[in-house]
Amino acid sequence: MYLFGSFMLTLAFAGTMVANLFYQNLLLARAWPPIRIHDQVVVTESGDVFVKIKDPIIGRADRVQLYDCNGKFKAAFQPDSAGGVFKIAASPDQSLEIYSVRTNTVDTFALDGTFLRRRSVDDRDMPFDFLKSGPSVKKAGLCEFEIDPISSQFSVRKGTSIKPLEPGDWILENLLNYWGIGGTGALGIGLMLVSTLRRDKLQT
Repeated sequence: MYLFGSFMLTLAFAGTMVANLFYQNLLLARAWPPIRIHDQVVVTESGDVFVKIKDPIIGRADRVQLYDCNGKFKAAFQPDSAGGVFKIAASPDQSLEIYSVRTNTVDTFALDGTFLRRRSVDDRDMPFDFLKSGPSVKKAGLCEFEIDPISSQFSVRKGTSIKPLEPGDWILENLLNYWGIGGTGALGIGLMLVSTLRRDKLQT
């Protein structure tokens, strides 16, 4: 039992490491699970929904994901924020700008996720309003970002229709998730503890 518990604990650590490889972009993932929405959402008049998402396992990585007004995943954008705070803004020319506070640069991406250019900015002349908790634009035109009051999922409302954001990649949603890794680790620790207590009881 102790060896099996040790194996389960090792499996949990391995799962954490593999998940971190996805969230550090060393392994490619099409879409991260939209579970931990970070501090900014930007909805545009054209129905694009840009969402800052934090990785749900370690919480040290961020990316921007683009959805349409039906909640369908369209593209992902990886900021080069040097580990610091970054903010997003939708440009009038239908591109995404990501402003890195630490490097004082603005990266511009096409809506398919293609990197276009980078420019340096003066930190005394912000390229757009900067607040640690935003700014967010949760409604534009007929499209609105909200939490579904019934399912409690992050969703997009268009008129009377509410659609949840499309789930992330299957392996991240169903296997390398918080409950899967945490449950495996907890089971391993529990088995090792029970085995140790039984052994001590037999020796007394």
